[in-house]
Amino acid sequence: MLLRLVSLSLILFIHVSLLSAAPQTVYFTSTRYENLKSIDKINQAYANNLAQSNQERTKLIYSLAYAKCIIELSHFDQAYDVLNSIRPQIKEAEPYLKGSYQLVLARLLSKVGRTDEAIEKNQFAIHLLKKTSYLNELKNAYINHGFYLVSAKKFKEAITYLNYALDLEKKGIKEMASVLRTNRAYISLLQNNANEASLWCSLAEKNLDATHPTYYLDQYRIAIIRASIAEMTKDFKTEDFYLLEAERIATQHNLPDLLKKIFYSKSFNASQKGNYKEAHLLMVKVDSLNKLLPENLISERLAVLDLEDKIDEERKTVKLTNEKLVLKSQQQKLLI
Repeated sequence: MLLRLVSLSLILFIHVSLLSAAPQTVYFTSTRYENLKSIDKINQAYANNLAQSNQERTKLIYSLAYAKCIIELSHFDQAYDVLNSIRPQIKEAEPYLKGSYQLVLARLLSKVGRTDEAIEKNQFAIHLLKKTSYLNELKNAYINHGFYLVSAKKFKEAITYLNYALDLEKKGIKEMASVLRTNRAYISLLQNNANEASLWCSLAEKNLDATHPTYYLDQYRIAIIRASIAEMTKDFKTEDFYLLEAERIATQHNLPDLLKKIFYSKSFNASQKGNYKEAHLLMVKVDSLNKLLPENLISERLAVLDLEDKIDEERKTVKLTNEKLVLKSQQQKLLI
């Protein structure tokens, strides 16, 4: 009993120390939040971090890490609120924080179906992060960019960015190895190359990091890729097996946006087999999940933010142009 209490005390001490330690990067701070699993615990840790911090830069790292974490947990509305709240400070921040903001914003845009804007914001994130020494965030941006470009059917460009991520891996940035390879497998699938997709998927499995808190997301991606390969090779029994595995993971970890995609896929399959009643029941589940996820609302709010940013840039351009005209006028008067 005593040994158990000592063990629990040590775990609690380590747990508190990790959360109270000063954040170094958005990527690793986000990983610390992910370790908490429960959204309630993540929310509490974030609130405590903000309350205990008196440095603006530290607070921004906490906020960006929190938003990054909860986007993957389908809490799009909360992530939007955080990103919107720190916009004024980000405009005056260093390139690393600006780049990290664009990286997280692009991810949210992608999640709510605004792929073109996600590509634009993520491209800007890469531009900013390349000026810094924060290579985890840069690798994350490269991987995400590859995925966004695939969604836009730009396969050649997508492979280029995934190769940039592989180059960083060779330089020692080992994180995100599995998702890099599942993204590469996804491209092979869309190019109707089941053998190559299977090869990349096997490499993704070999690079699974069971110690990472979002290990289950990599497992989910692998299950989806395996199901897609099985569908392509008309091995429908194996496809059903992996879809069920993906559904189990998404249900266990309460990921409604991923569950919605699975139900939609299963409904399509059922319809193709003539099982219209099953297809209808699955689409009812999709509709139910749509009501839980405020994707359209967040998409509209993000569109407003984008327009506000464009208006702000236009004002700056007009102001700079006017200043140049005034200076030129003054110079001409001096010449006269």
